[in-house]
Amino acid sequence: EFYNNHISPHFPSEYLMAAKDWDRRTDTLYYDESIFNSDTYKWVRTVSYPKETIPSTQESFEEYKEIIEISQDEITSFVTISAKHYSPHVAKNLVNLIIMKINGSMRSEERDKSQRSLEFLSNQLSKTNYDELKQAIASLQENQMKALMLIESNEDYVFKTIDSAISAEKKHEPKRSQIVILFTIFGIVLSSIYVLVMHYRKNDGI
Repeated sequence: EFYNNHISPHFPSEYLMAAKDWDRRTDTLYYDESIFNSDTYKWVRTVSYPKETIPSTQESFEEYKEIIEISQDEITSFVTISAKHYSPHVAKNLVNLIIMKINGSMRSEERDKSQRSLEFLSNQLSKTNYDELKQAIASLQENQMKALMLIESNEDYVFKTIDSAISAEKKHEPKRSQIVILFTIFGIVLSSIYVLVMHYRKNDGI
């Protein structure tokens, strides 16, 4: 629900599902043209039911979960949010968006709650004729007004940013050394299979 209401409207699904490369020099994000036409900015992928040409929020949410990592330090309780993407700038913007929307949505929820409480207390105050009850209600109203002032004045309502998100200068993954090792192993395996096949073919007189 949070992704559907607060992230999806501001973070295009093609960033999640169609991006395939990024040019550091020009800060250009490249897409898989077989599924997303970057010239017309339209989805052109071929899918089978129940999927549709334009990805649903449920489908893009699955990709969103794959690139987001959230952890909490057990000692300090500090929360770390990070994102992986071809473009480090897209990743940075996504992290900032998540934090902003978490704070904004929780502020809005608490604001609505305080305003409803104030309306209820005002109605009760107009209905009672007992001075002691009026004083108690007035005290509750004062507390709600203080809470509302704190909500309105504090943008970092839930999370206060300690270290702001930055665009990584070095590629995090895939690591070149791992790719080289994997291709080397793959080459050795293929070579071994080829030698074995040729050996048995020769022994069988083929």
